[in-house]
Amino acid sequence: MISSINATRRACAVGVAVILTASGCVLAPRDMDAERARLAVAGEAYERPRSARLDPELTPDADWRALLRHAFLANGDLEAAYLDWRAAVERVGIAAAYPNTNTFLTFSYLFSGGQASAWDRTTLNLGFDPMQNLSFPLKTMAAGRIAFAEAQAAGKRFAAAKFALQEQVLTAYAEVALLAARVHLQRSRVDLEALAAASAGSRATAGGAQQNVLAAEMARANAANALQATEAELRQAVAALNVLLGRDATAPLAPPATLPPPRDLPADDARLLAVATTNNPELAALAHEVAGRDDALTLAKLQYVPDVNPFAAVTGNAAQMAGAGISVPATLPRIWSAIAEARANLQRAEALATQRGLDRAARFVATLVALRDAERQAAFFADQLLPLSAQLAAAAEARYTTGAAPLADVIDARRTAIDVELALAEARTAREQRLATLEALAGADAETLADIPPSAPQMIAEPTEVSRVE
Repeated sequence: MISSINATRRACAVGVAVILTASGCVLAPRDMDAERARLAVAGEAYERPRSARLDPELTPDADWRALLRHAFLANGDLEAAYLDWRAAVERVGIAAAYPNTNTFLTFSYLFSGGQASAWDRTTLNLGFDPMQNLSFPLKTMAAGRIAFAEAQAAGKRFAAAKFALQEQVLTAYAEVALLAARVHLQRSRVDLEALAAASAGSRATAGGAQQNVLAAEMARANAANALQATEAELRQAVAALNVLLGRDATAPLAPPATLPPPRDLPADDARLLAVATTNNPELAALAHEVAGRDDALTLAKLQYVPDVNPFAAVTGNAAQMAGAGISVPATLPRIWSAIAEARANLQRAEALATQRGLDRAARFVATLVALRDAERQAAFFADQLLPLSAQLAAAAEARYTTGAAPLADVIDARRTAIDVELALAEARTAREQRLATLEALAGADAETLADIPPSAPQMIAEPTEVSRVE
């Protein structure tokens, strides 16, 4: 009899110990620590105050490398993407926490207990909150895997946001550089039209047609108006670039004096296409979402498994008890519908990932074709038309010097040279903008594309580093 009582007490003690020590456990996936480590590296800059991370401030003549580094540290959209990732990582601890319900302690006292002591009239019950069942551990593990897949997807979306911002900044910087070149060329055009107007006026004084003077004045006025319009576009472009950098739109920022030299793209087209289909961070995020949907289907099927709620009770020295309550699933139609919904969501995610992959591949091909065509046009203007226009202008000036040609021929030749220079600047700018788009689609900097295995996704680029900057 005594041994039976001792066994009951031991069982009760074990039940209490299990209930108390289970609190604080997290049934998270094994890779959770690695994900937290990646998050910590990415968020190191954001843990510092904004003023500290942006010190020193940009100089007005900063180049595109400095602008890009500043944007990674200051852009609010990118920081928000990081915070979404951090929140998603913390949700894993919520979903995978075990036990998933609070402990529940009750106290009762028997007033009419005869000669029994106060302790013998007291009953203590320790268990789990009856309003929420203690989930079967496999269910909590599945919920943790779902949350972990969402956290991984959020990390990839952060990488996609980084490359999207990089594309925006580089595209905007290229546009600012092009507009600055247009302003420079348009000023040359204004000077030419002023020279043409002065020449027409001289000819009219000598008996030339007055209508030529009017036409020349109109051309000069139009050139001056185009110059002012281009200068206004340049100011607008600088303001838009400042906003991308997380700065006030009116912050001082000097356009580059000349177009930046073209950046290298060392990989050939076949390798670029191979990398683009496996390395895109948005597609990687969709892949994690598909994995999460698969775990959601597993969790829906696990609802058939009963939940067990252990408990322990003590009534003074009279009785000690340990046991468990079993929650048997009875809402079968709800479980069937939940499984069907989870399966539909999984199939939807798979279809979406497949289509997005096709869309990204098609866009990458189109962008790559446009980039190669821009390179062809730039080479055509630089190697053929630009030397020819220079020869044309030199020949016209030589003939004008000897009196064999009028000044109008010189002015026309110089107009042609300006048009060629502008076309060359536009082609080079289009190439750089297409390159920025390729980087965003491939999820890698142009300089590293040749080194990425086509089947291995690149690690997430952190906001504090840019490979080409260092």
